Formats: sequence, C-alpha cells, structure tokens
Amino acid sequence: METLSRLLRDPEPEVPSWAALSASKLGRVAITVLIAAIKETEDNRRFLYYADALLKIEVQEGSNIIRSALKKWPAEKQASLGRAVSELSRGNGLDPV
Repeated sequence: METLSRLLRDPEPEVPSWAALSASKLGRVAITVLIAAIKETEDNRRFLYYADALLKIEVQEGSNIIRSALKKWPAEKQASLGRAVSELSRGNGLDPV
C-alpha cells in the first residue's frame, strides 16, 4: 500500500489517475490509502479521481467519507465538486452524494 500511496500523490498528472483506478480494482484493502489521499489533496481533479475510486469500491461509507472531505473546500468549490461527485455516484449506480 505504500507504493499506491506514493503514486496517488505523484506530481505527474496522469499517475494519480492510474493509481486511483488501480486502487478501485484492489477493493477494500485500498480504502485507508484513498481516505488519506482524498482528505489531503487540494487538487480538484485528484479529489474526483479518489472519490470515483471510493465509489467504485462501493463502500457504504464512501459517500460519508467524500462529504467529510468536501467540507475543507471553499463553498463554491464544494458545490461544483459535490455536483461532479453526484454524477460519479449515479454512474456507479449509487445514491447521489
């Protein structure tokens, strides 16, 4: 999981996308790493990568984790990221965040 954690934080823009996809394939074992990454990122795109991975794992608490992580963002960012995450939720067949 240490390598996954490092890749999720890689400065190259494509690497976190691939790492998040890999995390979603790993399933529940990747949840802790994804939670840490989503809570610390300040990048919109990475936030959505990590949120998508959490939702793909279909963790019941995934929506709660995402809602909690959204609280650190300014109100206007919360709204736009919240809408984007809701779209991801629908795409995964889950209730909107």
